[in-house]
Amino acid sequence: MVIGTEADGKPGRDNVFTLTHLDDGRWRVAYFERGSFDDARYFASEADACRDFVGMLPGVDNPSEGRRAWDHGSS
Repeated sequence: MVIGTEADGKPGRDNVFTLTHLDDGRWRVAYFERGSFDDARYFASEADACRDFVGMLPGVDNPSEGRRAWDHGSS
């Protein structure tokens, strides 16, 4: 998982989920593999991008429940 800005460039490693704040103000959520951003989605709102990003992570069933990824599955 990598979270950063467009100025940071590419993540520097493959097979990672990315949340990137772009220079034009939008947010990009994507999976980075083999030097490219796959399944890239763009959002105007940071909150919408974060919800989508969390939904991409393995083991997170329903991000709309407001549970953090690290709380998932704990009671």
